[in-house]
Amino acid sequence: MRANKGVAGVDGLDIDQTAAQLRTEWPAIREQLLSGTYRPSPVRRVAIPKPEGGERELGIPTVTDRLIQQALLQVRRHLMRCSPHRHGLEHSLSFGPSPAGRLRRLPTDYYGLG
Repeated sequence: MRANKGVAGVDGLDIDQTAAQLRTEWPAIREQLLSGTYRPSPVRRVAIPKPEGGERELGIPTVTDRLIQQALLQVRRHLMRCSPHRHGLEHSLSFGPSPAGRLRRLPTDYYGLG
Protein backbone atom coordinates (compact mmCIF):
# COMPACT_ATOMS: atom_id res chain seq x y z
CA MET A 1 0.00 0.00 0.00
CA ARG A 2 2.80 2.39 0.85
CA ALA A 3 4.51 1.71 -2.50
CA ASN A 4 1.25 2.46 -4.31
CA LYS A 5 0.85 5.73 -2.39
CA GLY A 6 -2.40 4.41 -0.93
CA VAL A 7 -4.89 7.04 0.08
CA ALA A 8 -7.23 7.06 3.03
CA GLY A 9 -10.69 5.52 2.94
CA VAL A 10 -13.85 6.90 4.52
CA ASP A 11 -12.19 7.01 7.96
CA GLY A 12 -9.61 9.52 6.70
CA LEU A 13 -6.69 7.55 8.18
CA ASP A 14 -3.47 7.09 6.23
CA ILE A 15 -1.08 4.16 6.72
CA ASP A 16 0.80 5.66 9.68
CA GLN A 17 -2.38 6.74 11.44
CA THR A 18 -3.91 3.30 10.89
CA ALA A 19 -0.80 1.61 12.32
CA ALA A 20 -1.10 3.72 15.46
CA GLN A 21 -4.83 2.96 15.75
CA LEU A 22 -4.33 -0.79 15.27
CA ARG A 23 -1.91 -0.92 18.22
CA THR A 24 -4.90 -0.45 20.51
CA GLU A 25 -7.83 -1.71 18.42
CA TRP A 26 -6.36 -4.90 16.93
CA PRO A 27 -7.52 -7.26 19.72
CA ALA A 28 -11.16 -6.25 19.16
CA ILE A 29 -10.84 -6.46 15.37
CA ARG A 30 -9.16 -9.88 15.65
CA GLU A 31 -11.99 -11.15 17.85
CA GLN A 32 -14.55 -9.91 15.33
CA LEU A 33 -12.69 -11.65 12.51
CA LEU A 34 -12.52 -14.92 14.42
CA SER A 35 -16.16 -14.80 15.47
CA GLY A 36 -17.36 -13.90 11.98
CA THR A 37 -18.86 -10.59 13.09
CA TYR A 38 -16.35 -8.25 11.43
CA ARG A 39 -17.90 -5.93 8.87
CA PRO A 40 -15.72 -3.84 6.56
CA SER A 41 -16.23 -0.10 6.52
CA PRO A 42 -18.02 1.52 3.59
CA VAL A 43 -15.74 2.40 0.69
CA ARG A 44 -14.89 5.94 -0.31
CA ARG A 45 -16.10 6.74 -3.82
CA VAL A 46 -13.82 8.77 -6.06
CA ALA A 47 -14.54 9.71 -9.67
CA ILE A 48 -11.52 9.24 -11.92
CA PRO A 49 -11.29 10.32 -15.56
CA LYS A 50 -11.39 7.71 -18.30
CA PRO A 51 -8.86 7.99 -21.16
CA GLU A 52 -11.62 8.19 -23.76
CA GLY A 53 -13.56 10.79 -21.81
CA GLY A 54 -16.06 10.62 -19.01
CA GLU A 55 -15.47 9.30 -15.53
CA ARG A 56 -15.71 6.07 -13.63
CA GLU A 57 -16.12 5.58 -9.92
CA LEU A 58 -13.40 3.96 -7.90
CA GLY A 59 -14.09 2.50 -4.46
CA ILE A 60 -11.31 3.03 -1.90
CA PRO A 61 -11.51 0.84 1.22
CA THR A 62 -9.97 1.90 4.53
CA VAL A 63 -6.34 0.95 5.13
CA THR A 64 -7.48 -1.49 7.84
CA ASP A 65 -9.80 -3.26 5.42
CA ARG A 66 -7.07 -3.41 2.77
CA LEU A 67 -4.68 -5.00 5.30
CA ILE A 68 -7.30 -7.59 6.26
CA GLN A 69 -8.07 -8.32 2.60
CA GLN A 70 -4.38 -8.89 1.86
CA ALA A 71 -3.90 -11.13 4.89
CA LEU A 72 -6.90 -13.28 3.94
CA LEU A 73 -5.74 -13.42 0.33
CA GLN A 74 -2.31 -14.70 1.39
CA VAL A 75 -3.86 -17.40 3.61
CA ARG A 76 -6.30 -18.35 0.85
CA ARG A 77 -3.52 -18.65 -1.72
CA HIS A 78 -1.58 -20.88 0.65
CA LEU A 79 -4.62 -23.09 1.20
CA MET A 80 -5.19 -23.38 -2.54
CA ARG A 81 -1.53 -24.30 -3.17
CA CYS A 82 -1.80 -27.03 -0.54
CA SER A 83 -5.02 -28.38 -2.01
CA PRO A 84 -5.21 -32.12 -2.80
CA HIS A 85 -7.09 -31.11 -5.97
CA ARG A 86 -3.88 -29.66 -7.40
CA HIS A 87 -2.16 -33.01 -7.03
CA GLY A 88 -4.64 -35.11 -9.00
CA LEU A 89 -6.47 -36.33 -5.91
CA GLU A 90 -9.80 -34.65 -6.59
CA HIS A 91 -11.57 -38.03 -6.53
CA SER A 92 -10.21 -38.89 -3.08
CA LEU A 93 -12.87 -38.17 -0.50
CA SER A 94 -10.75 -39.43 2.36
CA PHE A 95 -7.81 -37.11 1.66
CA GLY A 96 -9.38 -34.08 3.32
CA PRO A 97 -11.64 -31.11 2.79
CA SER A 98 -11.90 -29.24 -0.47
CA PRO A 99 -10.38 -25.75 -0.70
CA ALA A 100 -13.82 -24.28 0.09
CA GLY A 101 -14.03 -26.52 3.15
CA ARG A 102 -10.59 -25.41 4.24
CA LEU A 103 -11.68 -21.78 3.98
CA ARG A 104 -14.74 -22.46 6.12
CA ARG A 105 -12.51 -24.05 8.76
CA LEU A 106 -9.91 -21.27 8.63
CA PRO A 107 -10.70 -19.73 12.05
CA THR A 108 -10.43 -23.07 13.84
CA ASP A 109 -7.50 -24.50 11.89
CA TYR A 110 -5.37 -21.39 11.44
CA TYR A 111 -5.91 -19.86 14.86
CA GLY A 112 -6.19 -23.09 16.85
CA LEU A 113 -9.70 -22.42 18.06
CA GLY A 114 -11.04 -25.92 17.71
